[in-house]
Amino acid sequence: GAKMKTTTFIVPGQARPKVRPQVTRGGRHTFTPDTWGYPGTVAGYARKAGLHPTDGAVEVHIIIMRALPKSTSKAEAFYGQPVTVKPDGVNIEANIWDALTGIAYKDDAQVASWSGQMCWAKEHLVEITVIQELSEPSG
Repeated sequence: GAKMKTTTFIVPGQARPKVRPQVTRGGRHTFTPDTWGYPGTVAGYARKAGLHPTDGAVEVHIIIMRALPKSTSKAEAFYGQPVTVKPDGVNIEANIWDALTGIAYKDDAQVASWSGQMCWAKEHLVEITVIQELSEPSG
């Protein structure tokens, strides 16, 4: 059977959604600049975790933890509870999938199984687990 390799790593800081270009009058595309950096940040931590692209199937599991607003009273009661406010998880997940292309897999079509969840926590961070099916060396 194929060998599996599991890598889990943490990306500190606030998760950013994928930016859709907004067309301004005059047809120019504008982007929100700070979101550009997020895939690069994720990619950096993924490389540090020792990920290398494989040809096999890949599983990606993402847990997005978001810090509660400072004004929240009894904040601890909310830790681990689901987040139901924007940005939505799918857009954040899309950004992370993009970031992992060329690092965890050659093409995101290899992601055969995935999961994602968003919950409130003490601080902003994302925990990413990548399970790679390692192709058998030929020969």
